[in-house]
Amino acid sequence: MNMSELTDKQLADEYHKLVAEDKKMRADQDKKMIEKGYKFRMNGWIHADGDDKETVAYAKSSFTLADINRILKRSVVKTDYKITTLG
Repeated sequence: MNMSELTDKQLADEYHKLVAEDKKMRADQDKKMIEKGYKFRMNGWIHADGDDKETVAYAKSSFTLADINRILKRSVVKTDYKITTLG
């Protein structure tokens, strides 16, 4: 799909479709992880050379600062993350 040929409404519709797909995918993954006993999800963003990349980690107990630093070890920014309690 060539995004430059789309109208504003078409772009908005495509954006909302992709957001809904991502939300469903995340909910499905969270459900599987809850069934395995995980209680927390961390979404972190790796800021390295160029493009940023999201990383997702699950834990059965609260994330510690050491956990967060290990997950974000390749990032120059160690504070760009969000922890969500599942369930």
